[in-house]
Amino acid sequence: MNDLFAWLEEQEPCCPPDGPLNKAINYILNRRDELSCFLGDGAVPLDNNICERAIRPVVMGRKAWLFAGSLMAGNRRHR
Repeated sequence: MNDLFAWLEEQEPCCPPDGPLNKAINYILNRRDELSCFLGDGAVPLDNNICERAIRPVVMGRKAWLFAGSLMAGNRRHR
């Protein structure tokens, strides 16, 4: 990872400041600690699939609950 970050730091000045490649490089460099945290602890997942699966029912039901008829009906249906 250190080699990747060093290479990105070398490439960053060569890119146009407002270009998409510069934005991508800065995105990675600004999140260096977050992107490297899994290297120190093998229990840290590489993705957030667990969280995504947990909120999926809420996201999928959002449209249906909108037309439940009333607030109380929406609350009952939501349970």
